[in-house]
Amino acid sequence: MGEGGASLAEVPVGWHPLLRRLDEQLSMIDPAYVVFRVTSTFGALEFAARAAALDRAERSRFGSVIEDAAWESITVCEVCGGEARQYVIRLRVWTVCAGHAHEIAGTAAN
Repeated sequence: MGEGGASLAEVPVGWHPLLRRLDEQLSMIDPAYVVFRVTSTFGALEFAARAAALDRAERSRFGSVIEDAAWESITVCEVCGGEARQYVIRLRVWTVCAGHAHEIAGTAAN
């Protein structure tokens, strides 16, 4: 996934297919793009990357692809990749399916 210090190991496994698609799309715009940070913030994908020398239209498309992936991430379970929504459990926002929300909440009660 791009060059830089970020890797798939830094994000929930349920989002890996989303990130692979994002990487494919960004690589088509700029094969040499650099990733600085990939994480989950408030249950949404946070993806910080920089493209090399792109014109204004390409930079705009690059940013739009990342924004679209962030919006998609709030509908994809961080754990299994299934359909999800956001839940607040233990003062943290999780984007998970109902089954994993129940599992996480049950763990929190123990």
